[in-house]
Amino acid sequence: MRYLAYLMILLGLSLSNGCSSCCKKKSCDSLPPVPRGSSGNPNYIPPANISPERSYYSPNEVILPDNQRAPARVEEKSRSQSSPLPPKQESIANKLPATDMPLGIPDFTSIKEGIWTGQRPDFDGLDWLKRKNVQQVVFLRTSADDELADRQQVEKRGIAFESLVVQADTLNEDLYRKFEKLVKGPKPVFVYDRTGAQKGYLWYIYFRSSELLPADVAKIRAERLGYADSGALGNAEMAAAAQKVIDTTK
Repeated sequence: MRYLAYLMILLGLSLSNGCSSCCKKKSCDSLPPVPRGSSGNPNYIPPANISPERSYYSPNEVILPDNQRAPARVEEKSRSQSSPLPPKQESIANKLPATDMPLGIPDFTSIKEGIWTGQRPDFDGLDWLKRKNVQQVVFLRTSADDELADRQQVEKRGIAFESLVVQADTLNEDLYRKFEKLVKGPKPVFVYDRTGAQKGYLWYIYFRSSELLPADVAKIRAERLGYADSGALGNAEMAAAAQKVIDTTK
């Protein structure tokens, strides 16, 4: 009996030392922890443990937030469905053989089909005119210009040659009618001067009287050919004479 009493005392001391509110509950360490949110329900069954390394996505699949996802390739799809772009156009000059280019003719310009103009051609330019089967060459000159050498070189190539003296005192309706008849004759026809100081005024009359272009349009075109009514290169007397011819030929 004394031995049993002694055991009971030891057991009581052990319980009081292990479960007091101020101890670390050493005697309860063997009990499983109460799951979070179970409120101590003895019938609560904890969920199966899931390894944090486990993923339910395939290894090659990466899910990005919506703001980081690559946009759908709509542009390429729409581009493939659209009509193809037209081929890049090449310059007409690049398609012409070298023999078709007006070599040796400064400021060469096409007024219209079969009517060309420019400055005095050299031998290469004259040969080019012959190859193009030009029928008439018209030389617009001053009274001081010698036309003999030009005539010989042109007629030597089997082309008809004509020269007109174009100055402020000769620029009248009669002169223009001769010019108009020549450019409206057999074609192709080529009209030239030596410096650009003559042909621009006759072409201005032609644009206004024969082509019936408005004054501003005709002036812009004629200025590219040497016409100038003011400025350092302007010739007010020639411009006034040209305007007088226009007024009388309307």
